[in-house]
Amino acid sequence: MKRPEYARPIPRRAAALAAALALALCACAPGQTSAPGSSPAAGAESPAAADPAAGELQLLSPGNEQGRYAIGYAGSGPQPHSLLCWVDYAAAAAAILCSQPNCTHDSDACTAWLGQSAAALAYSLPDGRLLLHRPEPGSTVSALLLANADGSDPAELFCTADVIRADMADSQWLYIERYAAEDDAAQNALYRLPLDGGEPEWLMDLEMGQNTSAGVIGCLGRELIYYSFDWGDDTAPPEAMNWTAEEWEAWDASQTGTHKVEAINVDTGARRQLAAWTSHGGSAGYACAVFDGMLYRTPDNAQGDLLVTDIASGSERTVKIQWPFALEQARWTELPAMAGGKLLVDVWGPDSNEYRIAVDPATGDAAELTLKMLSNGHLIGIQVLGDSGADLLVCFEIRMMDITDYSPDGTLTPATRGVSQYALISTEDFLASRPGYRTLQTDHPLTM
Repeated sequence: MKRPEYARPIPRRAAALAAALALALCACAPGQTSAPGSSPAAGAESPAAADPAAGELQLLSPGNEQGRYAIGYAGSGPQPHSLLCWVDYAAAAAAILCSQPNCTHDSDACTAWLGQSAAALAYSLPDGRLLLHRPEPGSTVSALLLANADGSDPAELFCTADVIRADMADSQWLYIERYAAEDDAAQNALYRLPLDGGEPEWLMDLEMGQNTSAGVIGCLGRELIYYSFDWGDDTAPPEAMNWTAEEWEAWDASQTGTHKVEAINVDTGARRQLAAWTSHGGSAGYACAVFDGMLYRTPDNAQGDLLVTDIASGSERTVKIQWPFALEQARWTELPAMAGGKLLVDVWGPDSNEYRIAVDPATGDAAELTLKMLSNGHLIGIQVLGDSGADLLVCFEIRMMDITDYSPDGTLTPATRGVSQYALISTEDFLASRPGYRTLQTDHPLTM
């Protein structure tokens, strides 16, 4: 399964908070376990390709058409902990990825043991190996580990107190975005790590600054697809702390943001602009996503047309969406996934509920999808988390359950948590809004 390649631009105030959070995470980090992410002097060029045989870039994904990785939570027993699991689509079941015979899965002797690292992320690399991004609980330090596909023989690839995100890989390199704090400023850069071991190598600086958010949303060939936006340097006045919602909305509406999507060659640093636009506060202008070599955009807060850009050629066409309904107001829009060749478009209406359509990107024909679940008091479309071709892995319900969990002071405390429920559903049933769920069989609550 491909990791969904999409960007959800956030309003100006949220962008400012996101940038501040990244800075805070870096600034409060303990001593570095690897040298801080510093880039070469201004004007330095990105290094040349190590070897053309490295092949095409591949966006990291938690799995493939057979299944995907998930994090299981063992909330019973003397020490609640997380375990690495594999979801088998054909069997509609999740199993603990442990190679130890007769293992009780309750200590680090278990090869699936993640301790309290419930926030761990697992990806399948192009060569089939497992990449595990494992943060240390209560710390900003995190480690990247390589293991066999079944989780056996893990070995540390990289460890840092910087904020990192693993984005892509090819046959030789892992590519990461690395956020570091230097001279009281946050810095974002792209690095590559050799998969056979070694130090990270700087490739290029990436946009990040006050009121700016940016990220890799896809890749094609040797180019990454990079989305960025900037709301400028204007800040709200001190009295804004006491503003009403209406005053915030008025100030937001007076602000202008600039947005762009670029294709950037990781070997040469050469950039091609694929799209650019402006928007005002409270709106990102467009929701955008990358699937199968195409950049898709649709208005963020209106029921408009679909813009489709062929990333290889840069050519753009407009597809008129045949909307099956009309909302009094579209508050914001997301493009979460493709299913059966149809683009899913989620629009939040004035009632704070989500409305979903499936659009044929060639013709604009669209149908409303009505399979929904309740989340934080709002109805949203069921979440697509995996695709086998014939079936989709979905989260179709969030169920409140009693568990034992760690409180902030580290003590074990009974708690009630919303636990996601997962199932397989045929792509045909999904697109016809038929709830033909095959509930995923698992012994532990899962996070995906």
